[in-house]
Amino acid sequence: MKPSTLVSVALGLATTASSYNDYTSLTEYFLQDDDETDDAAFDFTTTNFGLINRTYDADEQSPTDTPLTQWQRFYNQVVLLNDESPSDVNYKVLFLGRHGQGWHNAADQFYGWPAWNCYWSLVNGNGTASWRDSHLTDVGIAQAQRVHDFWQKLIDTQHIHTPDSYLVSPLTRTLQTANVTFGTLTLPPGSAAFQPLIHELFREYINIQTCNMRSSRTYIHSLFPDWPIASGLPETDELWNGITGETDAAQDLRSRGALESIFGASNSKSAGLFVSVTSHSGEIASLLRVLGHRRFTLDTGGVIPVTACDVGRGVRVSVWCDPSDQKEAFFESSEFLAETLARYTILDRHCRTEKLPSSDGFDNAIVQVYKAVLEFTAEVEKQRSTGKLGQKWNSIVAVSETDLTRLQSAVKDQDQKAGNWNQINIQLYQSAKEDEILASIGKPQLNVEIHKISTG
Repeated sequence: MKPSTLVSVALGLATTASSYNDYTSLTEYFLQDDDETDDAAFDFTTTNFGLINRTYDADEQSPTDTPLTQWQRFYNQVVLLNDESPSDVNYKVLFLGRHGQGWHNAADQFYGWPAWNCYWSLVNGNGTASWRDSHLTDVGIAQAQRVHDFWQKLIDTQHIHTPDSYLVSPLTRTLQTANVTFGTLTLPPGSAAFQPLIHELFREYINIQTCNMRSSRTYIHSLFPDWPIASGLPETDELWNGITGETDAAQDLRSRGALESIFGASNSKSAGLFVSVTSHSGEIASLLRVLGHRRFTLDTGGVIPVTACDVGRGVRVSVWCDPSDQKEAFFESSEFLAETLARYTILDRHCRTEKLPSSDGFDNAIVQVYKAVLEFTAEVEKQRSTGKLGQKWNSIVAVSETDLTRLQSAVKDQDQKAGNWNQINIQLYQSAKEDEILASIGKPQLNVEIHKISTG
């Protein structure tokens, strides 16, 4: 449920190196890896989590008098993969679980997509139910309990290796889902205890919907005081503002950082080979993109296991969110787009509402504004697809000085042709004499400055 937007939130990602690790996924172990598997009809609880019944190289190296289950043999295969790989290459199995049904999901189904997306998702609730940082419904709790029962079945019958570590998004619905799913499992002797790390990098995509606004750190701690919270989580949500949203490129960059928190040099061993991540549909989709996995849509309460690999680049990168950098990057990267679009929307609507005489110069200026915005976003996408944004670690919507030269020249040229739009903009916001001002418009001017943002 991601409404389109031309403006992205700058997350203020800080890094300790100029490169980043590559990630991939192995496509030979689970049915969900196969493009022919229908994600809409797939049920992981009736297919052994989708684990394919097959032999492994590790079978020959693990002779035993007692027959092993498919899951025991698969775990041995993951151990073998790591034993035979270079020191900078690591294999892990990620159990990516989507939260159970939240009140926002129920509202979406009740009102229908157009009404939800255009109105209801932007408010806190409807007077009967609240979906700001949405909680689980009874249906959602039952879905999480279903996953709990399935895990317990595999523990008892398949002797599945339970997660060595647990990660969870800080949004309430994921916290509740993780607790119901894993909190009361009877774990095998010697297995890792369920003590999930609350990590902001695994939150849902950041957009203008209130369901994706995080509650305070104090509130989160009050719900589960024994669960550790990753360092750097601010008291209040400094990423959600109700105005702008992440692009896919921005979210994928964040997801790469999330994977680094699992595969990072200091975390790889402690994270173990099996890792549980309780997250959201949009964030799981982003993680799959970064892993090069096929798209696989999960229903609420769904889980997909992925055999993930950090193929290594020789350089480790630590990524985190710094509140001050978030604010600075946000304003620098989005202000000129947000202000320009807002002002032209007001001006355009006013002219149409008042039925002022059409002007070729005015109409052309509006077209040029929208064209400039589209050219800017297209250039960012071009840079992202060629890897320049990731390699340079610029901001989410920033490109290099060289790449901006053409755009800056085009904007300046439009400035000269359009006239004194900047001054009129200010007057439109401050003066009540819109008719008098609009009547004096000749050729409006767009005068914006495109900023390059350094992430430090």
